[in-house]
Amino acid sequence: MAGGPREGTTHAAALKLAAQVPITVLKGDAVDRCPEWVHTIPPGATRIVFHCATRMHVPIERRTLFDNAINNIGKDGPLYLIAIDGDGLTITNPDGRTHIAFDVDGHLDWAQPADR
Repeated sequence: MAGGPREGTTHAAALKLAAQVPITVLKGDAVDRCPEWVHTIPPGATRIVFHCATRMHVPIERRTLFDNAINNIGKDGPLYLIAIDGDGLTITNPDGRTHIAFDVDGHLDWAQPADR
């Protein structure tokens, strides 16, 4: 295995968990929906937010509201933000550090591990 012997075990466990626990997909404006949704998450629970080509389409005058809505999800528990918006696929850890994990084509025709 490319990532070592634990990779297969971790991958299998992640797939098993994903099959048992459905994800929540919210439709609508994040500025409105995120504050409603965050109250359904137990305090201290890990939160993972994924968005793809979203922030770049938020009107400039609403971007601060959008960013605050997303960031406030991590107010009562660790937040991992995974986003594909201009800089490739980025992962922001609960401590606020962001790294580019994958470089991606603007239309998502391809992705490759970032060499940065």
